[in-house]
Amino acid sequence: MTGWYSMLTELLACNTCRKAAKGSQEHSIGRFLAWDAAILKQLTPAHQAVFPAILTPRRGVDKQVVRLMRDRTEGNTMVKVWRQVQEGHCEEYLQRKDLYTTLLCQLSRPGSIMSALGHQYQKPPTRRELPSPRLLRKAYLIYEAEHIEDYRTQIMSMFGKVLKYDSTRKICKKLSGHGRGTAEWCTNVANELGQVLMSVFTCEESLTCLKPMADGLMERYRRAGEGPPELMYVDRGCCRVHGVSSLEHLFSDWANSGMMVRLDIFHWIKRFDAAVRTDHHPKYALFKSALSAAVFSYNKDDMALLIQAIRAGNTTRYASLTDAKMIQIYVSKEDLRHYVRRITLGAQESFLRVQTAINSLKGAAGLDENQVPLFKDAAAIDRVWENQQKHLECIQDPPGRDMYTVMKVVTRNSVRMPYYTTVRGSNSLEGIHFFLPRMIPGPHCAAVPFQPFSASEHYAQTRETLQTVEDEDDEEEVAADTEESTEGRTG
Repeated sequence: MTGWYSMLTELLACNTCRKAAKGSQEHSIGRFLAWDAAILKQLTPAHQAVFPAILTPRRGVDKQVVRLMRDRTEGNTMVKVWRQVQEGHCEEYLQRKDLYTTLLCQLSRPGSIMSALGHQYQKPPTRRELPSPRLLRKAYLIYEAEHIEDYRTQIMSMFGKVLKYDSTRKICKKLSGHGRGTAEWCTNVANELGQVLMSVFTCEESLTCLKPMADGLMERYRRAGEGPPELMYVDRGCCRVHGVSSLEHLFSDWANSGMMVRLDIFHWIKRFDAAVRTDHHPKYALFKSALSAAVFSYNKDDMALLIQAIRAGNTTRYASLTDAKMIQIYVSKEDLRHYVRRITLGAQESFLRVQTAINSLKGAAGLDENQVPLFKDAAAIDRVWENQQKHLECIQDPPGRDMYTVMKVVTRNSVRMPYYTTVRGSNSLEGIHFFLPRMIPGPHCAAVPFQPFSASEHYAQTRETLQTVEDEDDEEEVAADTEESTEGRTG
């Protein structure tokens, strides 16, 4: 981080080869450095981890510097890490130079022996310049390439009962060089926890290109003895209007075993934007809220428990407020998201509510202060609504399937409330697709380094999800232990 390595090693040679070379001119002695990769890989992983540096053909980079580049967030580029290392080297050099000149001043002060002898001191050595950021990039790729099998094993050991299926083109735009144009789509499959189970790059989003990925995923489940998933959320290809849907054809074995395919409600609502004049219209948010309210309804028992917890914070202050006022003033979006479950209303009820909202916003309710309508025209919204009516059955929750998981139990104002996370929809994949292009530093990337960058990011996503679940479980256990000890003291 702040200094340089001076590495010494042994030169190894095989005794048998040495004897053979002495007896015959046809044989040569094979010599290997002790830190050669062929020798280091013969050690156990624990012993290999002791080696402190990543070696390139001419230089070595400390593993602490390489770890700085693991945080693949936007702005954490190789140049930024190089500047941090350079700053550390400059500070260390200036401190040593200051110490050297301070000691010389003490030795050469008037009246000292060294001053009387007139000894000439050497100037401080010049600071060594750091190599370019390309060296850090190369060392990082070597390090990630060595661990890519571990990442692959970790990713392929994940399973789930509710899968999310989605594709993106953003990350493929970064491919450059010989790899440019070889991939147009990145397709990911994740489970209910947001862990990526499979990620493939294809030249087109067709059943022919995606069939090997689907067959491999189904075979993984069979070999592990896992049952088929119960539910899969997609952004398209869900309906059976013209027979078996494309996703059911792709995952035919799972579909025959009872897996249901559902359309992500976020994508369904997003499709109405085709009839909207602009998303900056003042009535745009109202329209989207009406569409959401036409599909979902909040659980009454969860809402009552949340209001009870809020009222317990100050019973005198909230005594005069109705439940409706409490929801309007004191219940936040985060509270609704984590403490109140939502259920779908059914296709018929959703149809009536959407139709009512559209009819209302077609008239004066859809005009802004400048009398500009929300929709492009009545025909446009009618056409979009007619096309989306066939998906009303696809966005409903499966009957009898609990769409929420209790992650922990939170105590708020002495009221215990379950903390929920939903398995509905594919929002977790949308978040991954948003960050994937930012995980690869720079505007472009060749095909060879593209693979370790992508694999390490998917592994990091899986690791962070596991850590989050473990932390939440630990918090729940601590809260339960604390409550038990409090009850014991009270008793």
